Amino acid sequence: MTPQTPGWADEPAAPAAPRTATATPPPDLGPALLDADFGGPIEHGVPAVIDLPLEKPPSWFGALGLLAGAGAALVLGTFGLGLALMLRDLFAASPVLGWLGAALGAGAGGAVLLA
Repeated sequence: MTPQTPGWADEPAAPAAPRTATATPPPDLGPALLDADFGGPIEHGVPAVIDLPLEKPPSWFGALGLLAGAGAALVLGTFGLGLALMLRDLFAASPVLGWLGAALGAGAGGAVLLA
């Protein structure tokens, strides 16, 4: 077994003549390279333009909507907690009163959701 030569000894030889690219790609590569809208060759000296969609800055109206949503969730949560405490007291007094209170609460909750 012959020892391997470390380094660049196993690299292929450099080409004798320098290779240059043609100005335009050959047509056998497909029409996509020749279409300026789809792709096209890179033109040297012309800056590349990347058009990204502009982002809309956050507005105070969006923040106001978020605040209103948080307030509505707080009100509905308080309503639900009050309803649960009321139903506990109603069921403790009488099962009929408890179920009437549950029906009233479901109707009121449905009305709030439909409004």
